[in-house]
Amino acid sequence: MRHDRYGLPVSCGDAAVGAYVEGVDRALSANAGAEESFDRAISAEPDLALAYVGRARSLQLRGRVSDARESAAHARALVAGATPRERGHVEALAAVVDGDAPRALATIREHLADFPRDAMVLAPATGVYGLIGTSGRQDRNEALVALLDPLAGAYGDDWWFLGARGFALTEAKGWAIGAPLIERALARSPRNAHAAHAWAHVLYERGDEEDGARFVEAWLPDYPRAAQLHCHLSWHLALFELARGRLARARDLYLGSIRPGA
Repeated sequence: MRHDRYGLPVSCGDAAVGAYVEGVDRALSANAGAEESFDRAISAEPDLALAYVGRARSLQLRGRVSDARESAAHARALVAGATPRERGHVEALAAVVDGDAPRALATIREHLADFPRDAMVLAPATGVYGLIGTSGRQDRNEALVALLDPLAGAYGDDWWFLGARGFALTEAKGWAIGAPLIERALARSPRNAHAAHAWAHVLYERGDEEDGARFVEAWLPDYPRAAQLHCHLSWHLALFELARGRLARARDLYLGSIRPGA
């Protein structure tokens, strides 16, 4: 039995687990290529249900909903004989792909009670665009902190969790509370786009448009345009430029990286 970066079992061989872990890290950091990594894991281990459901989540984030649901259904069909952790993982992420947010969140909570370090399962509940962030609840920021705070001991200094929790604390309690965790997240994984996004929020909230523009402008060039947060980080940079009075630069960013079709 192989294990992922969080010490959780993965029913596959060495070649597949390496590609699978790469896919998870790319998905958790909002970097391009997660789908391709999961595809390599599937090529090495055609019955690896975790790779199919990871691929499904990656496809969903790219807006390819029908393909995502097909991949999730394949994962469900393959996972029957796997470990309880793998079965719960597949069902939780498949519920996310199904699009029933309340049921998905309930399934995630149930799974995390037994496997708190299953970051791929936790991830869809986090962030301003996650299941809690888009729930319409007026207390959504506080609800996300309430979900993440009890898990902090399980994750320690994990770069993904530090960024996710730091962002949640920034939204719920202010930038001064969340900033230290986000800084630690970026120190441990500088190319984590979710942490970069959270840091842009910190700089915006503290009114630091000069440092904000410098940070995002320096961070973006090595981030693929096809990656999940390229447009959104470009939007943050445009906001900083507007605050600096650089209207032409903000317009160029809109035309080149933000407008529909760009």
